[in-house]
Amino acid sequence: MLSFCKDLCDNYNREVNTMKQTLWTREFTRITAATALGAAGGIISQFALSFLVFDETGSTLAAALVVAIQLIPMVLLPLVVAPMMDRLPRKPFLVWGDLLNGVCYAGAGLFLLHSSFSYIAYLAFSLLVSCLGAFDELAYNSFYPLLLPKGQEERSISG
Repeated sequence: MLSFCKDLCDNYNREVNTMKQTLWTREFTRITAATALGAAGGIISQFALSFLVFDETGSTLAAALVVAIQLIPMVLLPLVVAPMMDRLPRKPFLVWGDLLNGVCYAGAGLFLLHSSFSYIAYLAFSLLVSCLGAFDELAYNSFYPLLLPKGQEERSISG
């Protein structure tokens, strides 16, 4: 009888220790913060770019085309790229994607300093940044669940 009580207490203690495990581990917090900042920056820059094109051209159609070209890679690239990315590690896609994104924006800044307005250049830049964003989103969506501690999957969905 004493052995039974001891086993019952040990099982209870293991369950309590498992329940104390937190969802907000260091890795989970880092990826969540980085993703939130990256998403905010991407949305703000795409929004600002369409306004810049409208300001320079005075055409709502030109501004709408910049927004439309940003949506195309988000729809088409996952269909082609997702199967390839499933076979590769996701973390390098996240790191290199953010690095390339930063290089693209730095290059765009230098371009703006030394060149006049070019609608085609803005369309190409929008397409390039949107393609990088599609890769980043795919990598993030497949990497994020791997960061969840065992037993915390339900908490991550419900908040």
